[in-house]
Amino acid sequence: MDYHQIANQKQKKKYKCTRKCAIGSLLILSIFVIITVSILIILLLSRKATRTRSVAVPILRWNTTGITVAGISRVLGNSSDQLNRPLHVILDYLNTLYIADSDNNRVQKYLKNATNGTTVAGNSTAGSYPNQLDDPSSLLVDETGDLFVADSLNNRIQFWPFLSMSGTTVAGNSSGFPGNTNNTLFNPYDVVRDSKTGTLYITDFSNHRIMSHASGASSGNIVAGGNGAGLNNTQLNYPIRCYLDSALTSFIIINMDNNNIDRSTSTLFRTPRALTLDPMGNLYVADRDNHRIQFFLNGQSNGTTIAGITGISGNNTNLLSKSRSVILDSQLNLYNRHR
Repeated sequence: MDYHQIANQKQKKKYKCTRKCAIGSLLILSIFVIITVSILIILLLSRKATRTRSVAVPILRWNTTGITVAGISRVLGNSSDQLNRPLHVILDYLNTLYIADSDNNRVQKYLKNATNGTTVAGNSTAGSYPNQLDDPSSLLVDETGDLFVADSLNNRIQFWPFLSMSGTTVAGNSSGFPGNTNNTLFNPYDVVRDSKTGTLYITDFSNHRIMSHASGASSGNIVAGGNGAGLNNTQLNYPIRCYLDSALTSFIIINMDNNNIDRSTSTLFRTPRALTLDPMGNLYVADRDNHRIQFFLNGQSNGTTIAGITGISGNNTNLLSKSRSVILDSQLNLYNRHR
């Protein structure tokens, strides 16, 4: 074999080696790219799943001890820092408290962190004049500061414009007489309002029915009950509170003497008196004679006690006595009125 043949064979071997090396390098590089991209996809999916889980399952916990924000514990009175049988409490968008100071026949307004209230409805004397109330039991305040009051023993709903010294009757009999017709009420205990339409919904306690009153209407319509006290699906039994679930266009009603609430089970309560929902649809119930606040996750029928101790009455910071009202502020802090 001459020199040229030997050189050609070496060149062929070198070309084959170079080609094999190039193919091997490309293969290794391709595997590396595939592995890297797969890892990145897994990480992105994991982060997305983590974010989804954290939004879908919020952690809801409350301190087991409370603080007094209005009134003086175990002291009855009618001074600006005292209350007498407050039946209902609400918050406006500024976290201002409005309290139905029932036995003082007035509505008290407490600015955030204030220790003294100011009277915004009623004159502390029971009566049926436009500037008076008799056992106010429920309140609602609209976005302009106007106030609606369930004037229970006057059998009417009173409307008090912002900063007004007197109210006007928007449902029921302005003279205070009870009745069971469409333009009368008998111990209305609660009032809620559809902010979209202005329609009022009233728990007509002693008539065992829920009434709706369109804005400006002198008469209402029965939307639930109205067939005497009872247990069947066309009856109510002393309904004491109702909640308008706008998202589902339905009501949640407390039947006090039936010891039940729609979407809940009757065996969990002893004379429930108030309820509210949070933006996630979870339900909060003031379970009066069990001296507690019960929390129900949206769609669940089993509750958890988040304030008070079941069956134990007291006035310590971790106990409740005859819990009658429950509301939440924008931060999901819980406010409860008890005896």
